[in-house]
Formats: sequence, C-alpha cells, structure tokens
Amino acid sequence: MWGLAVVLGVVLAVVLIVAAGVAQGSRTDPVRDSPHPGLDPIDTASIGATLEAIGEAHNHAQQRILASLVDRLIERRVPVRVVEVVPGQREGRVRFADGTTVRASGAAAGDLGILAAVIREGSILATSCVHDSTGVSIVFDRTLRPVAGAVRPLSIRIIGIDQPD
Repeated sequence: MWGLAVVLGVVLAVVLIVAAGVAQGSRTDPVRDSPHPGLDPIDTASIGATLEAIGEAHNHAQQRILASLVDRLIERRVPVRVVEVVPGQREGRVRFADGTTVRASGAAAGDLGILAAVIREGSILATSCVHDSTGVSIVFDRTLRPVAGAVRPLSIRIIGIDQPD
C-alpha cells in the first residue's frame, strides 16, 4: 500500500513540475527572449532598419564617387596603362596614365585578360560609364567578337578605388 502511495506521489510531483514549466514557458518576456538580451525586439528591428539605411546610403555615395572618377577619365581621355592580377581573387588592378588606380573585375570571364592583351598593342580609352543596380562599369573603345554569341563592347566592373604600389 505504501509503495503505491509513493509511486502516485512521485508521478504527481513530476506532473506538477512539468505543468509549472509549461506555464512558465507560456509567459513570454520579449526582452528576455530577444536574440539580443536586454534589448526589446522592436528596438533591435529599428536598429537593424537604421543600419540597413546607412549601408544603402554609403553604397549609393560610393557608386557616385566611382562614376564621377570614371567620367573624369573619359572626359580627359586618359588611357589604361597597366592591368595587374590581384592574387587569390577574381579581380585586377587597373592603372590609368594619370595614376588613377581601380580594383575591377571583368564584365564577363576573361575580360581583364583581354584588356591586358589589348594595351600591349596600343592605347585603349574608356568611352562611357554605365551606372546601374550592379555598380559602375567602364566601357572601352574595343568590341569583342566571341566565337558564339553577340558582339559586345569590352567592359569592366569597378569594385573600388585602389592605390598604386
């Protein structure tokens, strides 16, 4: 008889502990349950939106600066002088005759290599600047004639301003 009472007592204690845990878990504290303890989720969402807006504004300002730089190169008719590979990345360093240096990638695979080969033959000038949602691109005064596909101008996408070594 006492054995049955002990078993029922243990079962009742376990049920009460589980019920108390479930009841405790159902009360949510947004500050305590936040991925950033001590901050209300509404505040973290607001901070996230503000940081997103700042990043967007910075990106837009950087793109305008790059476009302005390219426009100056086009206006002054400054030719490309050197194309260097940046080790470990699919980027290159493009230097112009006035010392302006930019980090760039090809608009298509191999475009930086083609640019490097073309400048060995003679001067190449930037003819236009394309500023769109993907960034700033320089279009040069050469066209590419691929084996398959449409004829397109040689162009590179500017990643940022760099320093000459």
